[in-house]
Amino acid sequence: MSIRVMSRVWDYSEQVGGDLLLLLALADFADDDGYCWPKQDQLAAKARCSVRAVRDQLVRLTAAGEIERSDGRGRGVGSTYRVLTGMAESGKAAGVAAFAADKKRQVEARKAAIRRTNNRQVATEKPATLCRPIENHQEPSSRPVNDPPEEEGSRAPVHTRPTPKPGPMKATAPSPSSVIDPNDEMQAAFLEGCGLDPELTRSSVLISVADYAGRLRRRKFTAAEIREAAATWHESLGPDRDPDSIEPPRPQQLAEWVARRKASEAMRRKTTGRPDQKSKPGWVGHMLVPMIER
Repeated sequence: MSIRVMSRVWDYSEQVGGDLLLLLALADFADDDGYCWPKQDQLAAKARCSVRAVRDQLVRLTAAGEIERSDGRGRGVGSTYRVLTGMAESGKAAGVAAFAADKKRQVEARKAAIRRTNNRQVATEKPATLCRPIENHQEPSSRPVNDPPEEEGSRAPVHTRPTPKPGPMKATAPSPSSVIDPNDEMQAAFLEGCGLDPELTRSSVLISVADYAGRLRRRKFTAAEIREAAATWHESLGPDRDPDSIEPPRPQQLAEWVARRKASEAMRRKTTGRPDQKSKPGWVGHMLVPMIER
């Protein structure tokens, strides 16, 4: 607000009523040179009237020479007013020229501001596709071609699957040829006495045959004694058994019967002196059985 312009309006204006009130409103917005840029709705609010009344009053004040008005051209450029009330003629002429020049500068400044704003908005709304694509350019490696290989400790450890440990090997059953010696008379006597066929007998039974044959050999038994014991195997089962219904003995049973027969015969010779006297070989043979099992 300029008190100087307000004072000139009060002292020199010939307006009355609403026109005077609008002129005072313009003076209230003006600077000391009388310039102001209020909007019409602002003037209507200060002058206590409508915007349409403001337009009519501005026309009358311009025609009366109380104000000078320059309408803005272009978007965002408003009207510029200058209060001329109470100014001398020379001052009015100089003021009009200055007003025109100042108005031109203001218009150019506002246009430049609008252009900067528009350019800023276009730059921010520019799509990414208009940007220059980045070339896939790879810089050459700075490492020489003939660099020495990396040390073992500098490399990252490579995790490999551990090699599975071999499990225990399954035992395979031995073949009959690896257990039974076809030239062994003791083993052949055992097979005959037990009624066994090496090709059709389990390996565990053949191993038992070879084991008992070796034990009797170490105790000075002969193959003939094994065959004789096998021929009299039914006697070990009692006199009431039918020889035709008796099954052949197992290797262990035959070995025990051979030992019992020989022990019974030796005891009979020692006690009676009559080797032809028959006696039961039952209890004597038990004394020799532990010797066979050793």
